[in-house]
Amino acid sequence: MDMNEHRHLLVQEARELLQEMQNAVLAIEQSGADEELINAIFRAAHTIKGSSGLFGLDTIVDFTHVLESVLVKVRGGELDLDKTLTDLTLACGDHIAGLIDCVEAETELESYESVRRIQLLQQLQIYLGADPQAVSV
Repeated sequence: MDMNEHRHLLVQEARELLQEMQNAVLAIEQSGADEELINAIFRAAHTIKGSSGLFGLDTIVDFTHVLESVLVKVRGGELDLDKTLTDLTLACGDHIAGLIDCVEAETELESYESVRRIQLLQQLQIYLGADPQAVSV
């Protein structure tokens, strides 16, 4: 397998995981949070982060790590997956999907919607009890 085939598999897997994440979030919005759905969201983020790390896609790894850290708090019962957080999780999924599109197109990740990335990271930092203004490009 050459690098293009590996990249194609990463893109395909990430899109499937993002769809699973979105489906789980929407199911939570419809019928409430349960452990299985929360774990599905976490696993999707965790797998995307890990797979991206294998390719040195630090922009995806770093962004997804912060989302994953918030999801750890949800899994541990420290945070409720309320409407605000489900909306933020969906927005993060959309952002990750855009980054995956950049991988597929072989375009620069760092400049992809950098202002939006910062905004999302600042919102996530609030859930982590960190200073949202400390987030930089």
